[in-house]
Amino acid sequence: MNKTLKKLIILNIVLLGVVGAFFVSSIIMMNYDIKCFIASHLHIYCPGCGGTRSLFSLLKLDIISSLKYNITVPCMLFVYLYYNIRAIISIRSGREDFFEKEKFYFVYILVAVILINFA
Repeated sequence: MNKTLKKLIILNIVLLGVVGAFFVSSIIMMNYDIKCFIASHLHIYCPGCGGTRSLFSLLKLDIISSLKYNITVPCMLFVYLYYNIRAIISIRSGREDFFEKEKFYFVYILVAVILINFA
């Protein structure tokens, strides 16, 4: 197994673990009616507000509603899929230097979207 494939597998396991933890914690918070600390105590809209509803809408393939609830969740999915497909193409073509040579511009754009959404 080559180095790029190992990195891709580890990255996917970590990301799916984070999404799984977010999903489980969201269900627990909804069942116990736990509110967002930032929104309820500081009275400001945090970057994560609407993320749970956006994720659930995305799981139902309702992309429009997902974008309305929180634009960053569908954007994160797009960035995730884009770089996974690029890495798989790189691995299939025999390029070993995907993570070293790839310019992660979409990640910077995603951070900008999160900051704009927060503002």
